[in-house]
Amino acid sequence: MHNEFEVAIVGSGPAGLSAGARAAATGMTHLVLESSDQIANSIVRYQRGKWVMAFPTGLPLRSDLSFEAASRESVLEHWSAHTDALGINIRCRAEVVQVRSENGGFHLIQRDGAVISAQRVILAIGLQGNINKLDLSAHHSAPLQYHLDDPAAYQSQRIVVIGAGDSAIENALGLATHNTVYLANRGGEFPGAKPANEQAILAAIECGDVVPIWHASVIQANETSIQFKTPKGKTVIECDRVIARLGATPPRLFLQACGVTFPSEDSNALPELSPHYETRVPGLFIVGSLAGYPLIKQALNQGYEVIELSLIHI
Repeated sequence: MHNEFEVAIVGSGPAGLSAGARAAATGMTHLVLESSDQIANSIVRYQRGKWVMAFPTGLPLRSDLSFEAASRESVLEHWSAHTDALGINIRCRAEVVQVRSENGGFHLIQRDGAVISAQRVILAIGLQGNINKLDLSAHHSAPLQYHLDDPAAYQSQRIVVIGAGDSAIENALGLATHNTVYLANRGGEFPGAKPANEQAILAAIECGDVVPIWHASVIQANETSIQFKTPKGKTVIECDRVIARLGATPPRLFLQACGVTFPSEDSNALPELSPHYETRVPGLFIVGSLAGYPLIKQALNQGYEVIELSLIHI
């Protein structure tokens, strides 16, 4: 099996697929390594039926992999159908656990011990593998989850969703049709949400479809309830399920082991990158949400650009 490439791309989300498509179009020998058993796992993990937005609307798309606003299922179907046609070389179930820089190139070690050699490496691994979790006792027995696949799978339940971002809002709205839904927010608004989502959740709160718990921090949880600290004191919510959507932080230990540097010790700090998405390690690049650009169209453009820029500048 051929294990030496001009570029190895770790991750098959929008940025990784776009980089693979551009590498194929320019004739570069390449390999996209995906740890899961399917491509675009970041999109797969969206809740079923989610409308995938194409923001920023005024940003021209620069990618060999086309994309427009559509349902989660349509986007996945389109990308799956076109990866072969575009000539993207993808290997699934290939989790990279170490990237070593040696003699001007790189060795990528997979969990199963397999080794890939590449002249350049593009990390497009996103943040989903390093999600933030509630600070609860290891002995808690709460029915707690950090992901929601299909809101329709839950009926007539009391569900507490925790978070203030788009994922938490979309989960709450999707569940509210057939459940009693509470939305716990550490603040009093939704500053990081897309305007359409913010408007929708505020309307749902106004009409009583979603019950808000403002300025709330979790104290403890058990099999039948969750307790919050709020300005009004302790608030206990009897519930059947807790869904926490708390965002994610960069996989710092893995990145530092690769030689990547950060501007501060803040766990949310993004890696230090050049204007060409290159880290302090020559030939090692980072694109997509891990580079601070979480929108799909931005990630697609970065995947395209990192290949073009590497051909010109490296």
